[in-house]
Amino acid sequence: MKNNLYPGLIKKFGTPLFVLNEEKLISQFGKITASFKKYYKDTIVAYSFKTNYVPYICKVLYANGAYAEVIPGFEFALAKKLKIPGAKIIVNGPYKPEGELNEIINYDCRINVDNKTELLIINKLAGKLHKNIGIGIRLNAIVGEELWDKFGFNIESNEAYNIAEMIKNELKNIHLSGVHMHIGTNIIHPIEYEKAVFKVIKFIKEIIDDFNINLDYIDIGGGFPSTGAHSKEYKRSEWIVPKIEEYAKLICTPLSKLSTSIHHKPLLILEPGRYIVDDAVSLLAKVIAIKNTSNKNIVFLDAGVNIIPDALFREHHINTFKKTGEKEEYLISGPLCMQSDILIDKIKLPKLSVGDVVEIQGMGAYTISNASEFIRYKPALVAIHNGESRCIRRKETLADIIKTDSKIIFKK
Repeated sequence: MKNNLYPGLIKKFGTPLFVLNEEKLISQFGKITASFKKYYKDTIVAYSFKTNYVPYICKVLYANGAYAEVIPGFEFALAKKLKIPGAKIIVNGPYKPEGELNEIINYDCRINVDNKTELLIINKLAGKLHKNIGIGIRLNAIVGEELWDKFGFNIESNEAYNIAEMIKNELKNIHLSGVHMHIGTNIIHPIEYEKAVFKVIKFIKEIIDDFNINLDYIDIGGGFPSTGAHSKEYKRSEWIVPKIEEYAKLICTPLSKLSTSIHHKPLLILEPGRYIVDDAVSLLAKVIAIKNTSNKNIVFLDAGVNIIPDALFREHHINTFKKTGEKEEYLISGPLCMQSDILIDKIKLPKLSVGDVVEIQGMGAYTISNASEFIRYKPALVAIHNGESRCIRRKETLADIIKTDSKIIFKK
């Protein structure tokens, strides 16, 4: 995206301002799709709505071939409102209320079951509808340092095996049609996916041999990292993001061998969010004050952790638009009345002045979804495509904040 568009946008919308690079969004979706299809042709890429559920973004990705991965609640409602058919919606999450599950089943979505209670509810609902429904089960296994054992059924303890047996022998209104595993987020070591795939394959072979179950799909989740910000669990020098093709090769190669050995080829489903949208969105913010205290150069921006909540655990890259000049070490702070409103500490940047505008990168993933109107209004979001800009979400107002409050409060 050409930075020469920014002055006009700032004049029209002010700062802070989210900016979507639509070409980058589409390009990232195309890259991950092409990389995986190169190694495993029968691949579906389902965009993770929770990562950034701005309707415009979801609609653009669907128009370019993405399926939708949603959590019950308003994400499922949004997918329906965007007229995404149930056959192209994957439903995940640990909480699927019975009423919503009934609607999801009737809409013919693909459901990945998280727990036994949910499994029994689906079996009951399917019986009332006189249907036999294919479902997936979420798996968890020891892969990296952290086990995401809050979700799904464990492989090592045989919990997942026992659930598969129960589905086969006891639950007459459902059948096992897929498995799902999401091992984490911001994973910069592709080998962890290969370890996960081998554990999934071993499990699949066991249930095929013991229960004669033929799966329609294998859902490997998401978690692929982006480049515009890095996890604070790593030093800046250690944050090296591999190319998406490295992930594709390590995931797809063993799956291709599995499909040969079991004489059919399950569909591969991916659920990326961060990789697709994170680097496609940036935030323009203005320097509102600079002070030196406790031997620190503190820069105050007009954007804080209210709209960049992940600054607590991710360090975003900053572009100052200054190509030359002496660098200074700064603590970058937001405008909130909170000591914890710190965006980045000990970062060297070209010398800043009050009124300068900076571009904070890696703003697409979980930033807009988790932003709040704490003290300051949420900013507008502008999309740029083919050199043209359009406001796809206006700046928040007081009327937006109080619209759910009783009108009696504001009567004279």
